[in-house]
Amino acid sequence: MKEKLSKFFSVEGNPKQYATILFLVGVIIVICGISFDNKYDNNITNIGLMVCTTIGGSFATAAIGIFTLKYSGIVKFVRTQAENVLMKDEYISSLSVKKLKKLKARINAKIYNPDVASEEDSLLNHTLESLEPLLAKYYFEEYSIDMKVRVLKSKKDGEEYIEKTITKELFAKPMEKHKKVEIELSELLKGSIGDKEIGGEPAIKVVEFIVGEEQKEIKEVLTPDPMSKKPYKIKYHIVFKHEGDDKIILDEDGCKLVIKFISRVKMNDLVSFNRIAVPCKRFIMRVDFNRIDFDVKYSLYGFYNKDGLYVRNKEDEALKIRCDEWLLPGNGVALYFDINTLKQ
Repeated sequence: MKEKLSKFFSVEGNPKQYATILFLVGVIIVICGISFDNKYDNNITNIGLMVCTTIGGSFATAAIGIFTLKYSGIVKFVRTQAENVLMKDEYISSLSVKKLKKLKARINAKIYNPDVASEEDSLLNHTLESLEPLLAKYYFEEYSIDMKVRVLKSKKDGEEYIEKTITKELFAKPMEKHKKVEIELSELLKGSIGDKEIGGEPAIKVVEFIVGEEQKEIKEVLTPDPMSKKPYKIKYHIVFKHEGDDKIILDEDGCKLVIKFISRVKMNDLVSFNRIAVPCKRFIMRVDFNRIDFDVKYSLYGFYNKDGLYVRNKEDEALKIRCDEWLLPGNGVALYFDINTLKQ
C-alpha cells in the first residue's frame, strides 16, 4: 500500500490519469456539499457547501492545470529554455570560481552516484575506459634515452639530411600483482615514417637489441599505405628475426633492455617526438648535437611534478633532461631542430 501511494504521488506516473482522478474527486466533493446543503439547509451546511466548493474547485483547477501544462508544451518549453541557459558559455563564464566549484561538486556527485554508475553511457564508465590504457601490467624503473643528432650529406645525390642515432636503455619490471608479464616488441619501437630511404640509406635501422645479457637479432617491418595522404604513411615496428613469438617474458626481478637504432629524416623534418608507452618511474634524456650547425629546442608534456625535474642546456654541453617522478603513457619530450635559423 505504501509503495502504491508513493508511486501515485511521484512525478513518474501518468499525468492524464492524475488529472482525471483530481477532477472526479473535485466534482464528487462539490456534489456532496450541494446534497448536504439541500437536505439540511442551515448555516452550518451553508458553510460546509462553501468549503466543499472551494476544495472541489481547487481539485478541478489542478486537473485542468495538469492537462494544460502537459499537452500545451509549456513544460517542455520551460525545460528547454532552462537547459539552454545552463549550457551556454555566457552563463558559465559569469560564475565566480567559488560558484563554479560548487557547481562542479554537485555535478560530480550526480555523475559518480552509484545509481548511475551502471548506466552504459554514464561519464563514470567513460572515465574508466579512458584510464584503462594507463593501467599497464609492467612499468619502467628507468627509461634512458641517449640521442646523437648530426647533419650529414648524402653520398648518392649530395643532399643533406638529419641523422639521429638513438640508444634506449630500459629497465622493465612487472607491477606488484603480476609475476609473468609479456612485453610486445612493438611497444619498444614503433612509429611512422615518410620514406623507406633517405639519402640512399634506410630511414629506420636497428643496430643493436639486448635482452638482459643476450643479444637478439631484430628486423624492421615496414607497412606502407599508398592510399594515405598523410606525410608519414609508412608504419614500422620490430620483430625477432628468427624466433616465432615476438614477445619478452618478464619475471618478478625485471629485465634490462637496450635498443640502439638510427633514424634518418629530410632537412625539413625538424620535429622529433619521444613519448613513453607505459608508466615510467625515472626518465633520463641526453641530446648531443653540434651547436655550430644548429640548435635544439625542447618542450615537455606530462611532467606534472616540477620539483622532480632537472634540465640543463648550456652552450658547451649537450641538452640533458631528467625526471625522478612518475610519468604516464603519452608523456615525454618534443624536440625541435632549429637548423634554418642558424644557417641564415
